[in-house]
Amino acid sequence: MDLKNPLFLYIGIPALFALTFFLLFFFRKRKKSYIGGAKAANTEFIKSQSEFKKRRALLILLETIFYSSLIGLIISVLVLTARPFETKNEGGSIRKRDIFLSMDVSYSLYDLNSQVADKLKDVVIGMNGERFGIVIFNTSAVTYVPMTDDYDFVEQRLDELKPYFEAQQQYMTQFGQYSYGFEVPEDEQADLTDILNVLSYYDSGTLTDNTYKGSSLIGVGLASTLYSFPKFGQDDRTRVIILCTDNQEEAITPPEVELDGAAKNCKKRNVRVYGIYANTEYDTAMYGEDYGQTRYNELKKACESTNGEAYEVTAKNTVSDIINDIEAEEAKAVKMQNFVHDIEYPEKPAIFMLIFLIITLATGIVLKR
Repeated sequence: MDLKNPLFLYIGIPALFALTFFLLFFFRKRKKSYIGGAKAANTEFIKSQSEFKKRRALLILLETIFYSSLIGLIISVLVLTARPFETKNEGGSIRKRDIFLSMDVSYSLYDLNSQVADKLKDVVIGMNGERFGIVIFNTSAVTYVPMTDDYDFVEQRLDELKPYFEAQQQYMTQFGQYSYGFEVPEDEQADLTDILNVLSYYDSGTLTDNTYKGSSLIGVGLASTLYSFPKFGQDDRTRVIILCTDNQEEAITPPEVELDGAAKNCKKRNVRVYGIYANTEYDTAMYGEDYGQTRYNELKKACESTNGEAYEVTAKNTVSDIINDIEAEEAKAVKMQNFVHDIEYPEKPAIFMLIFLIITLATGIVLKR
């Protein structure tokens, strides 16, 4: 236990006791000396009476209590003024971490992205001192949620992605075949228009120049996410990217940066990348099982180069399991902020001060009578 203002005790208590001893010596000397006035004769008889002795003993007791409580009152005030406190170091109370969710929003990934968004809401609810952001990309990237510690806002924005993934699912299951030149029946055209209106709202930033650039530019998406972090080198926060993708790049012209190059830049800036990979039904139907394994191996290699890891979504290894694994892995490396603060303890001296005050007033009133 320490004191904010120790001088009040270091000076006040010695001064109080010095004053007390001086007053005791002064009054004792004064009682022994005759200072004038009328003297009473034959007081021995009165002093020998039991009633006198009782009253004198009571007087001495009350005076002792009065002066003791007065000293206690003064000491309590001095202690309260000195402000006793304790410094507590709550190590690890705040995790200094920045997390970006980087989502490949190709239409074939609607199921993966929907599950990830649901699970990450639970992660965001449990955050303390961490910041979270979201980037969505296809041909180009959009910072959907800038890095923030406003967790309610992040949850709201994750919820607002649900209509997008639902529209993607409906489009792929109901109208995907018409992408290959088949004509949409008249009775379904109204539904298609509604779906396209929803999709165009979200796609407006993620499909910029896709007619000649292509789609699912994974390296561009990862690099864009990397440079969406606040300026590097200004603090010692741990930085993480959770990359959701099937790693199925469909570039028409060579992209500005490939996955390996983006991973190297992440490594250079101490940003770990955790990949969540899903081999979709679309990819399997188009390219076969072996092709999907090749894509996963490439993603895994890129993530591991940043000291991160890649996880494949399977029936046994669900999105929930993967995110729990990422959280467990991150807990080993994440930097913790020591939260140091002072806790003052005015309660006890205030209680003693109140008790001594009441005793002093009570005995003073009795002595006055």
